[in-house]
Amino acid sequence: MDVTHLDIKLYFYLPTMWSMKHEPNSLDDFHGAPKTVEQAKSWDGSPLIVYGPTGCGKSLLTSLIAGYFGFEYLDLSDEPHEVLVSASESTSVLGGRKLLVVEDVEKYPKVSKLSDLCGKTRNPLIFTTSDFSSKKLNSLKKKCGRLQIRKPRAQTIANYLSVVCERENVSADKEVLRKVAVNSGGDFRAALIDLEKIALGCESISESDLLLLENRDRKSDVYWCLSQVFGGRDIKEISRSTLNIDAMPRDVLFWVDENTPRLYRDPKCLRDSYAHLSRADIFLSRIRRRQYWGFLRYAAPLITGGVNVCRPEKVHYTQYRFPGLWISMSRAKKTNKLELTLAEKLTPHLHVSKTVIRKQYIPLLRRLFEGKMVSEEDLIALDLSSEEIDYLKK
Repeated sequence: MDVTHLDIKLYFYLPTMWSMKHEPNSLDDFHGAPKTVEQAKSWDGSPLIVYGPTGCGKSLLTSLIAGYFGFEYLDLSDEPHEVLVSASESTSVLGGRKLLVVEDVEKYPKVSKLSDLCGKTRNPLIFTTSDFSSKKLNSLKKKCGRLQIRKPRAQTIANYLSVVCERENVSADKEVLRKVAVNSGGDFRAALIDLEKIALGCESISESDLLLLENRDRKSDVYWCLSQVFGGRDIKEISRSTLNIDAMPRDVLFWVDENTPRLYRDPKCLRDSYAHLSRADIFLSRIRRRQYWGFLRYAAPLITGGVNVCRPEKVHYTQYRFPGLWISMSRAKKTNKLELTLAEKLTPHLHVSKTVIRKQYIPLLRRLFEGKMVSEEDLIALDLSSEEIDYLKK
């Protein structure tokens, strides 16, 4: 028996997954984001960050952009940085341009070097991320344009599933498709996989077929939690909004504390909100002291539902702000590290301890620099970096 021949024969007769079979072939076929498609078509080729939630189609969009502009698509997410640098300076085999793509750029080991590459590359660069708020991307954001893909509504996904059912000659009720779409959590790919699971080999699907589906366990972010706290209507859903996010309860407390006065302007509502937050802080402190996490059943509802029930009639919705305390701590940590490196470099020249340099000589050098008694050339001679010199200029 010719096994090799059998393997080849089976390969050609294997059915294609619906998520691949019904994948859009051009930007015009990209579903649920007409504004995003228009922005993609008018892209000028400069470095770009494509961001949006998991499953919204970031990878697909980048490949369609490559096809639209006639670029050779090259995914270098898992390649060493040296390979990316080399590819940015070369042309394709046919002499054309290459579209270099780095997916999940926040996980890239050398994000800071990508910022430098943006100004040197000869080929267009696109980075994708599901965590656009990551601090690791701060330097990269300054060098790149932005293209957002919003989470598609359930009805948009349901309409697309209806088109797929027509192509596959499967009869499906609109309510069934809507429930499949809701279960996908805004993920086109997940919705197609679920639809194929219940519809493959069938001429029609009904609500009884939905029993085959399992609820998808999805991580939510802190911004979704805040939208529930300040805008939610279902108190049970609001109280449970902290259960499936990638943040500790005290972190959520800091986020709510920072943004409550920005959205609530009524003094009485603010007073009641902070009364609940202070009570939640007491329970969180007890958790830390006693190591008894049972107190979380009181703390979490106070942080979320407690603030929600104090909502005024008019909420001043605005962009959520990162906790100011964390920003101050980050700056203090950076300043501390900078002063330590300064002290290490100045100790051999001044023959005093690092503590004395930080307390006495750094303020003295600043005064001397202000009075133009010390020049920038003098500081360079001490082997100080430009960042350290800028710190002494402040």
